[in-house]
Amino acid sequence: MKEVFGADFLNQEFPLKDRSHFVPAIERAYSLVNQLYSEHDFLNWPVGKDIKSYLRNVAVEFEIKRLIESGKVQFECRLAKNKGRNYNHLEVLSNKCILTIHQIPNINKLPRPAVYRSNLSRHNQVSFFQIPDSGLYEEYDLNYALLVHSSSAGAVAVAGASLILPNADMNNQITKIDLLSEVKQHLDSKEIKFDDELKLEFKEFVEQQRVLSK
Repeated sequence: MKEVFGADFLNQEFPLKDRSHFVPAIERAYSLVNQLYSEHDFLNWPVGKDIKSYLRNVAVEFEIKRLIESGKVQFECRLAKNKGRNYNHLEVLSNKCILTIHQIPNINKLPRPAVYRSNLSRHNQVSFFQIPDSGLYEEYDLNYALLVHSSSAGAVAVAGASLILPNADMNNQITKIDLLSEVKQHLDSKEIKFDDELKLEFKEFVEQQRVLSK
């Protein structure tokens, strides 16, 4: 069996036809949060603005979850807990990879250290090794990838989005795909409208994440 890793591995697990849906989902999420802030005064003061980045990240996970449940992409998803078991996050599952989603201030850097990310990334080495003299390959546990996104200076639009395969120590990138450069047409946030039912569904997802108690 041919050894597949690096950029080839990311392309295998997250082919263009599927990953091309990620940026529109992120753009919808940013628009959802912007719309909520434009409609509710309780969010538009210093305390409310302090949680905007948290809400934006939860909205991205919410939109990726909706995308997967729609059947438009060939992935599965599930909720997982952090080490302290007081915060949920979304995990996206391909055939041989777990992907988690993160908002970062600098699209060229990795997310801050976290125990669950370190535990997931420890399998990020060659996906297969050959058993001596047998010609057979034995598979390691699932590898780990990151979907990262960052906002513009005004925290309104998506400034960057990438798919990253980190190294086992979570201190460097093995390879990266710039998702924003692959998207030919971006969504106009002013034209995106969300109905009350979807806003309620998002509110319930926020409560499920327990993001405000983190």
